[in-house]
Amino acid sequence: MPTFVEDWTDQYGQKSDVAGMHYLAVALGSTVGGQVGARVLNTKNEGKEWRNRNS
Repeated sequence: MPTFVEDWTDQYGQKSDVAGMHYLAVALGSTVGGQVGARVLNTKNEGKEWRNRNS
């Protein structure tokens, strides 16, 4: 990630302060992905617990 801003400035010609804002997109994507993944796994594991208790 240290060259993330350099990629945007060199390849796409953006200013470094604008290119630095792309870190927000990475942070937001990681947060949303983690939250969604956790909820999916919780739902999946609740179903397994219910099946184990009722078998």
